[in-house]
Amino acid sequence: PKPVEFEVSSLKVALKNFSPDGRKPSPLTVSARVGAGQTEPGRVDYQGNLALAPLSAAGQVQIVRLPVHAFEPYFGNTLNIELLRADASFKGRVRYADGAAGPSVDLAGDTALEDLRANSVPVSAPASGTGTASTTLWVPEEILSWKALSLRGLAVSLAPGTSTSVAVAETALSDFFARVIIDPTGR
Repeated sequence: PKPVEFEVSSLKVALKNFSPDGRKPSPLTVSARVGAGQTEPGRVDYQGNLALAPLSAAGQVQIVRLPVHAFEPYFGNTLNIELLRADASFKGRVRYADGAAGPSVDLAGDTALEDLRANSVPVSAPASGTGTASTTLWVPEEILSWKALSLRGLAVSLAPGTSTSVAVAETALSDFFARVIIDPTGR
């Protein structure tokens, strides 16, 4: 119901020695600026290889201040917060391969989630049986924020038939604020 709005500019794509059958990996370079709202656009750069049959990609990725909040309508219904702002960064290597058993993904590098701001979601009282509509019990208020959460030495591995593996060498969090709210229904 809520549209996703973002702007892509300075898009550059270079694909060399592309094979029509897509079996041989081709060198691929992609770069773009991605913005949302009045903030400075973030940057996405990929340099690596791409094969189409089966689909696979491996290369170096650098993402600088990608506005995650612009994509909130895609995943916001799974959160119990209203994401107002969050900028993501990542620098490292990524590998994706489509296999018969399913896709596998490996990534390794440093990542950060910066300038996060989130509000509580309004809680509505259920409608009474008298035909009245539900009423909002309270308005959203700031519940979570931080300046930067960085994960250095992040390694993630997902493969069919195996447990997901996540390792982090170092974590840092700065200018953190959180509030615990108990609503009138006791939640």
